[in-house]
Amino acid sequence: MEIAPEQLAKFQALYREKFNIELTPQEALEKGLSLLTLMKAIYLPMTDTDLKNVTDRHRTLPKPT
Repeated sequence: MEIAPEQLAKFQALYREKFNIELTPQEALEKGLSLLTLMKAIYLPMTDTDLKNVTDRHRTLPKPT
């Protein structure tokens, strides 16, 4: 897996904005690859059936007062 230099620079900027920490290019690459690896492991697109199930469950929940 590779990260383009432009994407790496954007990740560094986002990290600096969020955590007020300046990452070196090597640190950004390591953290970026770790994040991508995690997302690849846990992210699954929602199917139409999944969406319908979630929507149906949401409709049956009591309304907040």
